[in-house]
Order: sequence, then C-alpha cells, then structure tokens
Amino acid sequence: MRTLLLLFFSTISNLSFATETTTQNLTLTYSLNQQVCHEAALMLRHDKVCRPYDFVDRSNPKKCSPEEAEYINIKGNPMLIFKEIATNEYGYTQIFTTTAGDIDGYAIIYLNQFNGDNFPLTVETWKVDAKALNDVLALPPGPVPYNKGGKGQRKEKASHPKDTMATDFSQVLNQGEKLSDDWSPIIYINDSYYFAERECAGVWDYGGIYSCDKVIRLTLKKIAPEKKAVDYCQFTRAKRK
Repeated sequence: MRTLLLLFFSTISNLSFATETTTQNLTLTYSLNQQVCHEAALMLRHDKVCRPYDFVDRSNPKKCSPEEAEYINIKGNPMLIFKEIATNEYGYTQIFTTTAGDIDGYAIIYLNQFNGDNFPLTVETWKVDAKALNDVLALPPGPVPYNKGGKGQRKEKASHPKDTMATDFSQVLNQGEKLSDDWSPIIYINDSYYFAERECAGVWDYGGIYSCDKVIRLTLKKIAPEKKAVDYCQFTRAKRK
C-alpha cells in the first residue's frame, strides 16, 4: 500500500495538462496538499485559457468564442464561472460575479475598467462582503446589465453616469481583499473554495487587452473568509533545454 501511494503522488508531481488553445505543459512545482493539487489539475486542464475580456485575439481569431470564455468544463460538465452584475456603472466598465455562490458570507466579483486604447485594461478579482455588496446594488438606480447574448445592447438605456454609486462601491472593495489582477476561476474541492491565478505569455491587442496565448504559471490559492488567501499549489511551465 505504501508503494502504491508513493507511486500515486510521484505521478501527480509530474502532471502536465493541455487545452485546445495551447499546450501548457505545466508541472506541479509546489504543493501544500497533494490531493487538492491533483483534483485542481484535473479541473484546470479543461480551462480554455481565455476570459470574456481577452478572447478577442486578432492574431488568432479562432482561439475561442465568447461562450467558451465563460466556462470551465469539469469532467465533461460545463460550469459557468462568470455572471454579469452591471456594465458602465459603479465606476467600472464591467462588474461580474461567480456562480459559485456566497462563500461564508463573502462574494467573489470580477472588475473590468477600460482605460483607453493605449493603456492596459484593468482586470481584477475581489473577495467582498456579500451583504455589503447587495446593499449597494439595492440602492437606486440599481444595476443595468447588458442583455445576455444580445451583442452588447443594453436591456434599457441608462440615464445615469458611469460613476453613480462609485464611492459606495469603492467602500465595499476597501473592506474586501483583492485576490488577483486577472479574472480567476473559482473551483470547489473537498468542501473548500479555491481560485486559480494565471500568469501568461501573450500579445497586446486593441483596447489595452493583453490576450493570453499560453499560461506559464498557475497558482491555486485557498479562499479564507477572515484571512488572506493561502497558496496551495503552483504549476509552472517547464523551460526548454
């Protein structure tokens, strides 16, 4: 039995995985928990390596579709990870959340801020107090989301400026924790939530978008309600000899 366990963990340590968009060849280089890292690798191997804001890659227009940018396929079952809250409100171009639900009273939100065609797009993942977020969203005029699948057309025309309720929303952020400078997917393993922070090699595209061409490092971090996120696993792309 001991020999089998050693063989099992040895196999995990050299685990590599790929996507349809790029061969990642990521190897486990750090692990706080081998079982968690193994489960995470099985899930993340199906990540399309694109997000709603960076799927438009002019050098590779067939990289993935907008729909594929919103999903991670886990064991053949698609899991929606991004759901829109609002567009051009609360001081940001886009605000999304995760369909994973609240995490012990906290919510995960994704921010996107367009800074002009010649400046990098601001993209961030945050952990915030769910009640504080809902209280701000409940204030009039409330969120005005895009029509889902409607080619960027609003359900209704907003009659208020983009910075409406921006101060209230920033207070929610100030009391929360910024998890990453990316839109990091949330995955659920052994009764705990984790997020995967990626580091990419890619190309700059129109609108300040840095389109991810291949992932060179993935760090899995455990989300703790009252603590800072903790590194659990790191997968690194092997250097060519």
